[in-house]
Amino acid sequence: MSAIRTERPTVDFDHNSPEFSNDVAGQFRKLRETHPVAWSPHHGGYWILTRYEDVARAARDDETFSSERSSFDDPCSALTIPGPEVHRQIPIEYDPPQSLSIRKLTNSLLAPKAVEHLRPMIERIVEDCVDRVIESGECDLMLDIAVAVPATFTIEWLGMPSEYAERFQQVEHGMVSFPPGSPDFERAIALLPWKYAVIVEELEKRKREPRDDALSYLVTETMADGNRLSDDDALGVVSLLISGGLDTTASLAGQALMYLHRRPDDRDRLIADPELLPDATEEFLRFFCPVTALGRTVRKAVEVGGQKLEPGERVLLCWAAANRDPEVFENPDDVILDRFPNRHQSFGLGSHRCSGSHVARVQFAAMITQILERMPDYRIDEERSHTYPNQGVASGWAQLPTTFTSGPRLRN
Repeated sequence: MSAIRTERPTVDFDHNSPEFSNDVAGQFRKLRETHPVAWSPHHGGYWILTRYEDVARAARDDETFSSERSSFDDPCSALTIPGPEVHRQIPIEYDPPQSLSIRKLTNSLLAPKAVEHLRPMIERIVEDCVDRVIESGECDLMLDIAVAVPATFTIEWLGMPSEYAERFQQVEHGMVSFPPGSPDFERAIALLPWKYAVIVEELEKRKREPRDDALSYLVTETMADGNRLSDDDALGVVSLLISGGLDTTASLAGQALMYLHRRPDDRDRLIADPELLPDATEEFLRFFCPVTALGRTVRKAVEVGGQKLEPGERVLLCWAAANRDPEVFENPDDVILDRFPNRHQSFGLGSHRCSGSHVARVQFAAMITQILERMPDYRIDEERSHTYPNQGVASGWAQLPTTFTSGPRLRN
């Protein structure tokens, strides 16, 4: 074991700053090479973990690195630094064993076999979104497809009215893509009471008249202890399903589509060999990690990389940095479509690994497949495209204006 240092290696690092958003990979690379376990004085102070093994260790150790809030009455999210005042996200803001019984419910809804049953719905939604733009020869790949598909699917799968999709997207996108305290961020926060009221109303409807949808399953299914989800936990579960479902898959699709625009050789390779897409999907997940980093709280003193972390201190687990660690990935700053093995951390690790990973892969593959088949010559207008202003929580493109050779609709 390395010697524990008594002085914190303090760095002027803020993952919510414009400097970070302008060079995420470069900022993480510098930290990983010079201060792999560093202390930032911003946002009340927090540790930054950038090496693959350090992040993996913390993600798997719930007893030491907790996902729960400091107290039950704490209104601030434990998942982000700083943490906005939002409803508790369930089950990720519970630690085991409390989180595990709830995860069984969400895992059942999103297990590989269940997702296979959802595949026809996903492919139909992608077809509809492409049909709306295919005859015109132009669209915004982000707004019209990458954002529209997961938003439409998530709301339809849950069983909510489709007209909620766009406003839910405004809430989720605003909170992750704009800096805390900015006007756009505050507008998203101001919509949270509406979001929660809608979820509560829909859950109450399912209690009275269950349907064949995910909301009904969540309010009628019993857990291992024989109890059903409390009203508060049900709200937290649905809130998290919406948050995770709407923005992360869109982020991944947009970044992959921009890459394939810039690298026509790799685009042609995927068009010629569709069987390569599963491996390419994992590489896009590694390289374009949709969730940049998430927070934890130290519950007992621990040594990481020669540094002593104390109870109560906040820790930033940098998934995107871990995914570029040269100790694990050869040529980490290159996209290698057939990279194997590919042990990326983009869906997290441990007990809080993303329940929606399977459905995210299916949605992503359906979007990429149809775009490459139906608009293979798409050209993005880079001058009119722009990324999220804040890349500290999630990364991605906000708009991708695109032209392509028009084609026929698949549905009338």
